[in-house]
Amino acid sequence: MKFQRMVDNEWIDAKTRKPTERDADKKACVLAWHRYNGITVTGWHQFHHDANGFLTHWKPAPNPPPGFEAWEYDDR
Repeated sequence: MKFQRMVDNEWIDAKTRKPTERDADKKACVLAWHRYNGITVTGWHQFHHDANGFLTHWKPAPNPPPGFEAWEYDDR
């Protein structure tokens, strides 16, 4: 089976625009590219405190799979 990429590759350069609360999911997270560790999930506000410039790019987190919306945001 050939691997098919399911997520677009439209990263936003943090030098151009940092994420805002409106870009984040319900847990205040975005996908981020860390200069040394690669892709990670972090709070949108971390870009505003990243003095070393380790968080180079970001994009909104994708929606959860069908049926997981309630589970993902459950506070249990």
